[in-house]
Amino acid sequence: MTDAPVLAAERLAVSIRGMELVSRVDVEVGAGQCLAIAGESGSGKTVTCRSFVGLLGRLGGEVSGGRLLLGGEDVSRDDERAWRSRRGRAVALVPQASLASLNPVVRVGSQMVETIRALGGARAARGRALELLEQVRLDDPERVFRSYPHQLSGGMRQRVMIALSIAGRPRLLVADEPTTALDVTVQRQILALLRDLQRASGMALVFVTHDLSVVREIADRVAVMYAGETIETGPVADVLQRPLHPYTRALLAADPTTAPRGRPLSEVPGKPADPRSWPAGCRFQPRCEHAREECAAPAPLRSFGGSRAAACHRVEQIGEGR
Repeated sequence: MTDAPVLAAERLAVSIRGMELVSRVDVEVGAGQCLAIAGESGSGKTVTCRSFVGLLGRLGGEVSGGRLLLGGEDVSRDDERAWRSRRGRAVALVPQASLASLNPVVRVGSQMVETIRALGGARAARGRALELLEQVRLDDPERVFRSYPHQLSGGMRQRVMIALSIAGRPRLLVADEPTTALDVTVQRQILALLRDLQRASGMALVFVTHDLSVVREIADRVAVMYAGETIETGPVADVLQRPLHPYTRALLAADPTTAPRGRPLSEVPGKPADPRSWPAGCRFQPRCEHAREECAAPAPLRSFGGSRAAACHRVEQIGEGR
């Protein structure tokens, strides 16, 4: 592992068409590690991960503050031409909608060969495509190669997307909720595949999800997001067993996979903060049962115990039950 993280975001801010949707993201991931980014829908997860692969321009967006480092190099102000030279090689994306991401009128094999050639692998592109399909554990690579996307199941299409994303042997793979709409059995297979590919290649993996059970299964560290901010980070076991931030606690209390049987699920009260009218202080304050006067001021991300951090004024008091 090199000294510099493969990816580091430092107080990263992202605006889409002039509206700031992400304002303070602080995360990093090293080679051979998996970072999960978790939070409710609308917390800014997908916009954040799009910034990691330089796809904000297609949304009318830009990095509007902070820094984004890839291998120690600040790429936060790079243009599309610069991103095109590294996308697929230094960093790659696995999107959540495999059917929408594949061309429906072109066979899978042709799409793979085109991608491999674009990445500089003109020789033996067909053989490389079949090798990749086998690498993602598709039982009949030849049949998949000849198929159109609609002839494959959702799980098979997602494996094809993973094969396309690793064709250039990227140092960083960003997976944006890649198990959405898959049944539980297929979901576990995809998670196991991503974990094994990541460990075998030593690449860094950023996994975006709203499902805490997925975080437990795949990640080494987790960053919890709320209203466009990182509000808690740390090793998965520590964060999920001893959460510091009230929002993380509320998410865990509402998790059906850990709730006691026979008891009603808890819910996070209120509604997620609207980026058009974010609270001036702590953005979780209107929904937080622990909010006090000091919460009217912004809460910076503070370090607790070296490997953990949380953006809450009252971490110590909440831990002591006050």
